[in-house]
Amino acid sequence: MYSKLFTRSIKQQRFMQRRNYVVAKNDLRANDSKGLIFAGLAVLGAGGYYYYKKANEDDTQDNPMVAEKVSSDKSKPDWESKLEQGSKDTNKDTSRLVGKDTDKVKGVWENKDKDDQVSRTPASVNEQNEGSSFWNNFWITGSNEKRPSTGNPMVDEKLYPGKTKTEKDERMEAYANDVIHDTSNLVEKDTDKIKSVWEKRSKPNITDSPNEEKKSFWSSLFGSSKEKEADASWNSAKDKLNDAKEDTASTAHRDAQRLSGAWGDAKHAASAESDRLKQDANATWDRAKDRAYADVNSVKNQAESTWNHASAKANNAYDSAQEESARLKREASDEYNYQKNRLSGSINGLHREVSENADRWKDQAEHKAKSWYEKGTEQVKSGLSTVKDTASQDIQWAERKVQDSLSTAKGEVDRLFGKNETGPTGLQGHFVRGENFAEEEEGVLRPTRDELGRVPARVIVEHARGSDIVLFLSSRPLLTRPTLRLRPPTAYRPFSLTTAQKEQYLHGYKDDRRHHGHYPSRTHYCSDLSVSNEGEKVVLCGWAQSTRSLSQDLIFIPLYDHSGTAQLVFRNGNQQLKLQIQSLSAESVICVEGIVRKRPEGMANKKQKTGEIEVEINTLYCLNPASPSLPFWPSQTQMPNEEVRLRYRYLDLRREELQHNIRLRSITANTVRNYLIDNGFTEIETPMLFKSTPEGAREFIVPTRKKGNFYALPQSPQQHKQMLMAAGFDRYFQIARCFRDEDLRADRQPEFTQIDLEMSFVKAKDIQNIIEGMVTAIWDKALSIKLTKSSFPHMTYHEAMSKYGSDKPDVRFSMHINDIGSYVKDAIGDASVDCMVVKQGSKLTGGELKAMQKELELTEDKNFAFVKINENNMHSWPSKCPQLRHSQRIGAIETELNQKLDIQQGDLVVTYKRPAYLYGGNTTMGRIRLYLSNLLQNKGLLKLDPERYKFLWIESFPLFTPDEAGIRTWQSTHHPFTAPFDEDIPLLATEPEKVRGQHYDLVLNGMEIGGGSIRIHSPVMQTFILEKVLQLERHEYQRFDHLIDALGGGCPPHGGIALGFDRLMAILCQASSIRDVIAFPKAAGGKDYVVNSPSEVTTAQLNEYGLKLAQDQN
Repeated sequence: MYSKLFTRSIKQQRFMQRRNYVVAKNDLRANDSKGLIFAGLAVLGAGGYYYYKKANEDDTQDNPMVAEKVSSDKSKPDWESKLEQGSKDTNKDTSRLVGKDTDKVKGVWENKDKDDQVSRTPASVNEQNEGSSFWNNFWITGSNEKRPSTGNPMVDEKLYPGKTKTEKDERMEAYANDVIHDTSNLVEKDTDKIKSVWEKRSKPNITDSPNEEKKSFWSSLFGSSKEKEADASWNSAKDKLNDAKEDTASTAHRDAQRLSGAWGDAKHAASAESDRLKQDANATWDRAKDRAYADVNSVKNQAESTWNHASAKANNAYDSAQEESARLKREASDEYNYQKNRLSGSINGLHREVSENADRWKDQAEHKAKSWYEKGTEQVKSGLSTVKDTASQDIQWAERKVQDSLSTAKGEVDRLFGKNETGPTGLQGHFVRGENFAEEEEGVLRPTRDELGRVPARVIVEHARGSDIVLFLSSRPLLTRPTLRLRPPTAYRPFSLTTAQKEQYLHGYKDDRRHHGHYPSRTHYCSDLSVSNEGEKVVLCGWAQSTRSLSQDLIFIPLYDHSGTAQLVFRNGNQQLKLQIQSLSAESVICVEGIVRKRPEGMANKKQKTGEIEVEINTLYCLNPASPSLPFWPSQTQMPNEEVRLRYRYLDLRREELQHNIRLRSITANTVRNYLIDNGFTEIETPMLFKSTPEGAREFIVPTRKKGNFYALPQSPQQHKQMLMAAGFDRYFQIARCFRDEDLRADRQPEFTQIDLEMSFVKAKDIQNIIEGMVTAIWDKALSIKLTKSSFPHMTYHEAMSKYGSDKPDVRFSMHINDIGSYVKDAIGDASVDCMVVKQGSKLTGGELKAMQKELELTEDKNFAFVKINENNMHSWPSKCPQLRHSQRIGAIETELNQKLDIQQGDLVVTYKRPAYLYGGNTTMGRIRLYLSNLLQNKGLLKLDPERYKFLWIESFPLFTPDEAGIRTWQSTHHPFTAPFDEDIPLLATEPEKVRGQHYDLVLNGMEIGGGSIRIHSPVMQTFILEKVLQLERHEYQRFDHLIDALGGGCPPHGGIALGFDRLMAILCQASSIRDVIAFPKAAGGKDYVVNSPSEVTTAQLNEYGLKLAQDQN
């Protein structure tokens, strides 16, 4: 340790007396590794000269450090010894131990210095050096000769061979030198401390002679007595170094010659091997060329042989075909002659048979014709007689009444038929209308009548003028009575008919096709029957479908109701029942009594629930026959267009699909009620007649008879339910009817139903939990599907718009949108570039992509581009896009983009440049994504997630969006009652576009089924948003005063949501339109074809409400 200490000290102080020693030492470091090793050995040999003596004196008590090393009684406490031992084992940090040892040495040295000063005589420097000091007694062993001292005991220890260290200490120092890597910082600390002590110790004594030559510390260390020995050691080391250099140079020279010879041999061998390989390659090429020529010639010869063989076969086939054709012609001619002769014989035989039976057939035909004529004559006579009798009675009645009714006939006719009644009037009109009605009834009933002896409906004569009767009867020869004379009217008396009399005339015909009276009560629905009911007597009611007659005594009739279909069978031989069944038209309403029978073996229909049984008819009641000229049958396969089905909705609703939808709607509504009531909600009905407010969509206005005052049908119960929260009903719900005058689409109606609810003292997550539980209950009840909490993930508005291009994304397929604008900022500036990779998109045809551009209005849009990826443009496709090709980075970004977007050959890359600010419901790329996904699904190139129902919560909408109408700066994204996020409230007055609203939408399979928010409950904030942000005029936001007053009356924090019930049912029923889940929906344009509404009103009605239609500007 001390050798290292003083070596470092020597380097720092630079007290080297021999310049050549320093230069030689530096040269020694510059030599190669072997020289350094020898030099190091020499230096160690020289240094070992100073440590060859062993200390054996007992005066170590003057030095505590030496005493500690040689004595068995250690002065250090155990904890310091353990600390030192741990430091030696771990070789980490011994600075604390070194510092403590240094302090001990310093204290001993100071005490010894005081003793020396007391005992030192100021005679001379030599006397001072001869004095007995602590270090002299410590280092000098067993010799009485006086040794020159340098004044530094530690240097004396290095100069003289007498050692005081034990072998154990030397081994410890050697071990430290080997294993301790860096203790320079520790040694430096000890050096600094010892140096400060030494400097104090080495100050010159004031009694020293001024002329005495002073020797420095370093000159004493390397005194003249040792210079020769150092020179000898150095020269020896230098000689060894030179020998090592010569040996190294000689060895290197020999190795170089040996390597040169090896290189020549290797070069020669490589050249020979190269020549050999070249010769082998030439020989191989010659052999391959000869083999190829031989193969070509062989193939050519084989082809010629094959061609000749094929030509021969073709010629043979042609000859065979000619022979076969001639043979077939001969056979056909023979067959023709044979058939001709046979038919001639048959015709002659038939001619003979007709000649023989002609007279008999003639007699039979004349007899049948005469019988038909006689029966027809009788029926005609009977009919004419009946008509004459009826007309005579009506004329007599008219003669009696015409005298009294002439004065009021015209007014009554005007009242009954209107002033502008077109067509025949008076009695003639009555006769014409009566005949038309009779003809219609005859046309409906005639195809299914069992007999021809029916009397047409009795004509109705009512409120007719006598002159009309005379004119009409005179024009009807069958009704003319030659002796009929009419007396002129002599008096005018008013009259009226009783209700009973009117009913008698209206029902003057006999209706025996409909059963009037008692019929048995239904015992089962059609689908309730099974084999277990075999032999039971049942009563079924429903609609009969077309009959199927397999024989005279076997007729089948399918009968259906809302539950399903059951097969009826007739086989008992009852002719009256048979005629009744044969007269039934499809869709007639019947009631049947019969016995349940098991179908014969092999006749079961496994596709039908009741396919194993049939009902044998005993009695049939025709409750109401259907017209045979229905526009369509609900059971037919090919249905007419939607307009016809909506016009005859009562027929369309009989279809099994719509029956299921409407009934499932009822079950779902009941499930919603039960769930919400179980969770503490109260169902409250809000008014249907509301007031007009600037809430969003156009409203339906309802006029009143108080001129200038109107109601408005509510767009939602929003304001009423917020006031209910102020009233203390902290959990409200309602299955509400709402109205909006909007443009109609497949998923919109002017009147619709929503599940509306509101809650107080809640946060957004509380409302979402309620809705998730309700939806889970609906899916379990309606579809038997179990949903979990993980079925409702969350996504921000910005992520949905940037990744899917829509605020209601369909996440059943990927096709993500990526913003690559950062790669081409030099070309697009602050804009963004949406990029979408469509896997296998190259399989789409150019016509399909052009049709997409036309439908989405992208044909002339320069911001749009698409590229089909192939091997030629795989690394250059950005240059094909107009938005990207002007960037200076083209050529350097393709590889990175291909890796990031996973672009492969066969993909379709679509790009669109858009503004960086996202708002609204979708982006252009979002519409492209949906269009292409539908196209790929139709072509079988894209499959949706097997999980059919993908829910998603969309949150953090912008509270305000730019007013596209340009009237104001901002408009509410949803409605003006949504509360902002608390941290965004300071931005309301400065940066409204950055304010996020506490709004949340529930999306299912790309369709929004619900939306809600936490509401503003502060009247101050509500007024600020209406007036300052939305910039409503005073008269506009005054219409919300009732709500603001309610907020100021102690309204708690609250929020709510509304779910579109019609859209929800369309998804549950997998219907393509919400019209398929509504009983009586409106068609496009709000038209109701069933009742033909909306309809015009009369001028009198307009005047009553103080309204006047505006003139058409065109």
